Amino acid sequence: GRTFNNFRIGTSWANDAGYLKGRITDFRIWTRARTLEEIQADFRKRLRGDEVDLFAYWPLKEGFGNTLSDETPNNHYGMHENGVWIKTDDLTISKPDEEGRPDAGIIEEGPRDQFRAALGFDGDDFVHMPGFEWPVGENPVTVEFWLYVDQYRVGSAFSMGLCNNPNRFQFHPAYTDAKSYWDYGHTSYNGRVIVTQSDWYLLGRWTHFALVSYGNTSGLRAVYLNGGQNKVINQDSVGPVVKLTGLWLGKWLFSTFIGKLADFRIWNRVRPEVEIKRDMKRRLTGDEPGLAGYWPLNEGSGLKIYDHTPNQNH
Repeated sequence: GRTFNNFRIGTSWANDAGYLKGRITDFRIWTRARTLEEIQADFRKRLRGDEVDLFAYWPLKEGFGNTLSDETPNNHYGMHENGVWIKTDDLTISKPDEEGRPDAGIIEEGPRDQFRAALGFDGDDFVHMPGFEWPVGENPVTVEFWLYVDQYRVGSAFSMGLCNNPNRFQFHPAYTDAKSYWDYGHTSYNGRVIVTQSDWYLLGRWTHFALVSYGNTSGLRAVYLNGGQNKVINQDSVGPVVKLTGLWLGKWLFSTFIGKLADFRIWNRVRPEVEIKRDMKRRLTGDEPGLAGYWPLNEGSGLKIYDHTPNQNH
């Protein structure tokens, strides 16, 4: 019946004594005694995080920053102090698919498939899809992408049009005030969702964002992070009142972005949380219902970025 808290890895709790000198990875806690056969079956495999009776799971594979991600729905996120990330070639832990078998189609450790592809922005570059248009009307929307940033600054991960009220359509990640802003419609009238650092440790790690709004139908607007592990949901919504033309990645007018993007998707419907979680680590085919634009950003070379939907907004 006793409850424990203040869990630590690498030291005892008493006066910070007994520090470990060594390396550790793939730390798991279960609420049951696992059998020898179970332990042998997956001790060299990454877990999904939703296994039965898995209480906490820290793969310890971030490689940067000081935030430690718990891959279970319990969200026991931690912070490391004075630790050093080490890349090692003498230990191999394979990634599982939904059935626990290695599968290159699953995007593991953020947005990296077998090509480990993403698009980097260093502050003076961007992607422009001039033919991409967003119609006026009820305007439900879902925008999804993987994002990596390591500093607070003025800049937009993406934008459409001039982004003036009442027609904003953009996302400020890790703004100078340590908040992130999802803008769709009029920012003063139910067109903005704000994510604070208390909602999510954003810097120095790959994070999946799903930005949704019911637009001009007075439904909810929200930001789902990593498939809903964390989320900010506001009631009522608005959307743009004119047709918007041109999509930018990494830019809003003269405000540029520093970071990395991968697997960028725009839908003309609000996707439910269960769909977002199901597909966030899988490549799409491009012909999914309601998919208005899909740029995996995995070309790896050249100057052309391809839209994988039939709309062909390259």
